[in-house]
Amino acid sequence: MAVTAALLSAFLLLPADATPTAVGVGLGLLLLAVGDALRDRGHTVLAGAIFVLAGGVALAAVGYGVAAVSRPETIARVAVTAAGVLCVAGSVVPLRENGSRRLLKVGTALLLLSVLGAAVLHTTSFYPLVVSGTLVVVSYDLGEHAVGLGEQLGRDAATTPVELSHGAATLAVAVVAVVAVGVASSLGGGGLSLSGLLLLLIALVGLALALHD
Repeated sequence: MAVTAALLSAFLLLPADATPTAVGVGLGLLLLAVGDALRDRGHTVLAGAIFVLAGGVALAAVGYGVAAVSRPETIARVAVTAAGVLCVAGSVVPLRENGSRRLLKVGTALLLLSVLGAAVLHTTSFYPLVVSGTLVVVSYDLGEHAVGLGEQLGRDAATTPVELSHGAATLAVAVVAVVAVGVASSLGGGGLSLSGLLLLLIALVGLALALHD
């Protein structure tokens, strides 16, 4: 679920020319999950081959996205966004025994940096930007919860019901935050002005604190 939220955030941030990048990275992550499942069943060689294929697909998608755009700031945003998604995926579908909180923090920080870059450069409209930023925080919360469950119960434990319950609560808080920001923005005349950017930052921090508690 954390990876899905990160992918959706990236999809909202990337320019239309780089949309296939999000699709390709998503396919690479799907292959990564398949390889992880095969490894858990003891198919080490096949899992390793699929891991290599997953990495190749993801790198090819990032390369396509970089080649599809021409402006340096857009190239940087595509690279940073893709790296953020891959870091989030690596934190919850680890190649080692447990997940990595550090990698999760790096991934969500890169995605948040991409959100703020889009806000400053006015490359994304206000509402997709708010949703994308909120999804970054949701991704962090879901990833943190998944890593914690893995540490407490182990990789092989059945945690789907617990994760779905936590995910539903997180999404409910996120929806309320997005609606609140939308209402405040409409009352202020809309648009991503400096005050709108500050509102976005305050909303993200408030959402992070709410989820943390």
